[in-house]
Amino acid sequence: TFTLILPTNLSAISHAQFDFHSIIDTFQTIGINFIRFYKMVSQKWKFGFWFQIYNNSQGIPVEMHKEQNMYVPTTIFGQLLTSSNFEDDDKKVTGGRNGFGAKLCNVFSTKFTLETANKESRKEFKQSWSKNMSKADDPKIKPLEQKEFTRITYKPDLEKFNMH
Repeated sequence: TFTLILPTNLSAISHAQFDFHSIIDTFQTIGINFIRFYKMVSQKWKFGFWFQIYNNSQGIPVEMHKEQNMYVPTTIFGQLLTSSNFEDDDKKVTGGRNGFGAKLCNVFSTKFTLETANKESRKEFKQSWSKNMSKADDPKIKPLEQKEFTRITYKPDLEKFNMH
């Protein structure tokens, strides 16, 4: 499961790296929570867990993507092949590649929720996906009520990793 934590952490770090002033002014926390649970299924105990990755740097802009006709956070975390990080010759500062990290985390999760707050757009955004990114809920958008952040909460699909 470390491989499922790493891509979302790289996304959190990568987002902050491109906004140096954000790091100096507001980047104070990257948090990882691991929530383990047990439940009874067909008279057998099964275990599962959730991960939650959080950073308090500048939130993702909550606006429509000019080319994709969907919100920018939806494009980043819920649509494959929408990244701009394809140049092999560019010098890399982070570990991301082609925008697949967090999206693949979404694909290999039974539930994936993205929340972000952005002061420039003055909005908060929340969207969830389920069934390995095959089902997307409509985004929920409301006026900004708190400081900027980005939080990803997901439940890895343990059956895909033979861990059921």
